[in-house]
Amino acid sequence: RGSNPYNLQLSKRRAASTMKYLISSGISSSRLTSQGYGENQPIIDCLSKECTDDEHELNRRIEFIIVEK
Repeated sequence: RGSNPYNLQLSKRRAASTMKYLISSGISSSRLTSQGYGENQPIIDCLSKECTDDEHELNRRIEFIIVEK
């Protein structure tokens, strides 16, 4: 697994890539923001215990928050 700084940059690149895909699908960029968190907001805490590959996979996710106008 990568270092914390590496994982943060990877997370930010994944977020930007997802945003780019949504824009290419016709969603206005003015309606979107993206943020990568690296290892800062895991679903399963793999820093204090040894996690399985499946548990690590749950932490590699994209979340969408829908905000009404």
